[in-house]
Formats: sequence, C-alpha cells, structure tokens
Amino acid sequence: MRPVIEALLSAAFEFLPPPQQQSIIEAWIDRGTRGAAARWLKAVAQVPALFDEKAVMAYFRSSDDERAAKRLASQASPAFLTEVLSELADRCEEGWVVSRAAMRAGAVGDTVWPIIRSKHPATYLYLCARLRRDISEADALELVMTCPNSIMNRTRGLAIWAVGQMGMIRVLDEVVARGAELHRRDIEEFQRFPG
Repeated sequence: MRPVIEALLSAAFEFLPPPQQQSIIEAWIDRGTRGAAARWLKAVAQVPALFDEKAVMAYFRSSDDERAAKRLASQASPAFLTEVLSELADRCEEGWVVSRAAMRAGAVGDTVWPIIRSKHPATYLYLCARLRRDISEADALELVMTCPNSIMNRTRGLAIWAVGQMGMIRVLDEVVARGAELHRRDIEEFQRFPG
C-alpha cells in the first residue's frame, strides 16, 4: 500500500498546500531510502521554496547520489556552490553537473581548478572557454588527447569544441593530425567492453 500512497503524494505534491508539502518533505527525508530521496529531490525541483541546500548537500555527502548533486548544481545559491564546489568536483561522476555548478558559483577558487582538471578534463576545457581562463596550447592538447570517446564516456567532442571556442587552431590541427592515434585508442577502449 505504501508505494501506491507515495506515488500519489508525489504526483499531487505541487498542488498541495505548503504546510502539507513541508510535512511530506520531512517524512521523505526522515525515511532515508533512495526512493524517498528521489521523491524529495523531485518535489524541491517542483517547489523551489522547499529546497534546502544544506540538507541536500548532507544527503549527497552520505549517499553520493548524483541526483542530489544535480539539484545542488541547479538550485543552490552561488555562495553555497562556491563553498562546496571542490567537493562536488571531486565526488561527481558527471562532468556536466560540475560545469553547471561552476557556472552558477560565485567564483571558482584556485584550489578547485586542479580537481576539475584531473577528474573532468573536458569539463575543465569547457569552463576555461566559458569563463575565459587562460590555458596553454600544450596543456589544451594534452587534455584533449586524454579525453575518452568510448561508449560510456564521450567527452572528447566537448573538449574539441572548447578548444575551438578558445581559437586554438594549432591544437585542432594537431588533433586532426593525430586522428589515427585517437582512433586506435577508441578501438582499444571499445574492445575492453564485454559482449
């Protein structure tokens, strides 16, 4: 019976009076399950006034649930994102979540850039392009060459786009010249997947 009730509450949530919404949110948080957390995070996306960035960050810290990171990147205040950006960059698997958080943050601190660079090289290049951060051509080429283009992780295209946005024509020419090497790497990566 509980799953049916939870589904109904979730579907009707945005139409309920604010006191009932708050009560439901608190019940979902207290339940502590991933299903309840999914409903909670969906509800605060529908009713932003109920979003509590500290509660969502605490949940992310305890669960590494990427849905919480996505909510933070989309809804947390710029000051809060500045404060937690290094942790998000280090723990998030999705580079686009990190880039959204960085773009919305009040600032990207000097200690955060190396984390983004090592964990999410394509995101690093994207942020360099969007935030006009200086990067050498040699460094940009190295990052493009390390970005995968596998079935599970296609970030090289973003890296190449960012290099183009920064006007690094020589880097693009070098990527084209090393196309056979990149193709060989892609084939090797593809062959590692079972099936």
